[in-house]
Amino acid sequence: MTMGKIDDMAADAGAEVQAGPDAAAARIPDPEQVRAALERVLASPELSASPRLSAFLRYVVETALDGRAEEIKGYTIAVEALGRATSFDPQTDPIVRVEATRLRRALDHFYAAAGAREPLRILIPRGSYVPAFVWREAEPQPASADAEPAAAGDLSLARDAAAARAAAVPVAARRRRVFGLIAAGLAAVALFAGVEWAARSDSSLRADDERVALPVMEVAGFEAAGVEPPQRGVLRAFEERLGDALAQFDFIAVREAAPAAAALPVACGSQGRSRFALGTVAEGHADGTFSLLLRVTDRCAGVILWSRAVEGLKADDDIAASARRMVRAVSGALLEAQGVVTARALATVRAEAPQSAYGCVARAFAVLARTSGEKPAAVRACLDGVTRQLPGFAMGHALKAMALLDEATRESAYDPAPGRAAQMLTSAERAVELAPASAYAARSLAMVQAFLGEYRAALDTGARALQLNPYDANVAAAVGMVYIAAGRVEEGESLLASAEADGAQAGPLKDAYLALAAFLRADEASALALLPQLELHPSRENALALALAFNALHRPGDERRAVAALAGEASGGPDTIRRMVHRLLPAPGLADRAIAALEAAGLGQHAAMVQPRRGG
Repeated sequence: MTMGKIDDMAADAGAEVQAGPDAAAARIPDPEQVRAALERVLASPELSASPRLSAFLRYVVETALDGRAEEIKGYTIAVEALGRATSFDPQTDPIVRVEATRLRRALDHFYAAAGAREPLRILIPRGSYVPAFVWREAEPQPASADAEPAAAGDLSLARDAAAARAAAVPVAARRRRVFGLIAAGLAAVALFAGVEWAARSDSSLRADDERVALPVMEVAGFEAAGVEPPQRGVLRAFEERLGDALAQFDFIAVREAAPAAAALPVACGSQGRSRFALGTVAEGHADGTFSLLLRVTDRCAGVILWSRAVEGLKADDDIAASARRMVRAVSGALLEAQGVVTARALATVRAEAPQSAYGCVARAFAVLARTSGEKPAAVRACLDGVTRQLPGFAMGHALKAMALLDEATRESAYDPAPGRAAQMLTSAERAVELAPASAYAARSLAMVQAFLGEYRAALDTGARALQLNPYDANVAAAVGMVYIAAGRVEEGESLLASAEADGAQAGPLKDAYLALAAFLRADEASALALLPQLELHPSRENALALALAFNALHRPGDERRAVAALAGEASGGPDTIRRMVHRLLPAPGLADRAIAALEAAGLGQHAAMVQPRRGG
């Protein structure tokens, strides 16, 4: 028998003892004590990094406290906590069993390390989803000769426990606690060693980032110039805000640098790694205002890439508002996917080291933007290799999830196999667990959750992505699409519009969702404005959106022609189109409205036209 099985058996035995009638009768917690314990668990790294596990745990605990424990079943958890559709079938979809296993593991880790002294523990006993609430002092103590002496109170509680049945429990618990403390210590050491920007806590440059050879942006302190330049304290506030904002972008490493060093060219090696320097001059003017003159240099090539002036700033203005102006003027132009820094770094690595880790990242960006003729499967294979070699590289897992999602939308059936869907979700969740402060990881998970029908979880994850990086227009655009998919149509449309104004990357899916929003809101003006874009960029999603835009414009002839063309091009015919609508609009009622409009325009009449041919 393996040690893992022994541990599992011991944990099962411990759950039996701790949740048994003798221990429970000794001291029953009241609901407020349980809720306080729940909030502490949900705030822990083990749970806060996984919105799905948090929703699972909160649902089962609150339902049990409401006296409805008999309602806690696989189906209700899937629908009420995980955002699955009411058509969910627990016999064919193992998601609840998988998540329950992950939740038990997360609780084990928490109570073995940071929560080792928690007075009240929340357990999910094996074989059930109904939680048990157990006081810590009810745990039996080890009876071995070399055990540490226990306090008198602990001994009296231990005598009340069934020591014979639980002999293995303390061993397993202590082993998990030791490993948990070791892991926590290693994580602390790694965090301390990796921080390069003081305000960037858990997304700073790590060892895996170094091995990936992410491009580096060195940010120099601001230089004062002109008639009456702002005081050093004001400039320092701007420096810190700019550095903090740039550090929130995921595919670049941000470092502080001395101005003199940043001005010198460097040798960047043969792995396609790029290094950039951002210098800023604060120029004071006689009228009391000052300008920030920003300039980015490619240190590898020794050339100036970009410059910009932010005018009309005042030292006595709201520094936060002025700094936001500066950050928005800089971040999108530099670090968005089409920004000068990112674009140059991606082009360099694709030319010089396409098979390197960052080369895989660059190839993935090109495929996801549909600007590359490379096969998505080849890029996914490259990302598989990166995540195997560097399992802690969170962005590798996030890009792998996005590559799988991209493949699913390209496939004729628009319906990935259960194994592929599970892999997509696992990769996205792994990215969030590894980098809970990453906006790109949260964005990727939100998009995957929405595609798989978990629209409630997608809303929460998308909102978190916006909080993590309010300056990334591409994150805002993705979350806007998620919001529309989940039923918050006006809010999502507003996010998409503002993201577009801030320079979000163009893409057919963005236009498709804007058209879907126009249809759902019966907004004729928006639908009319989108027609050229939908017709210019042919895709299945845009063809669908075009038909619905004609519906919003009350142009039935055009709508029928668009539906006929859409059905004729879909290899699975109307069923594929219906499935696509449900994928794009998973919130209750939205897909039904769109499908009803398509059916009224003749969607079902085209079924015979798209049947596969028999014979040669």
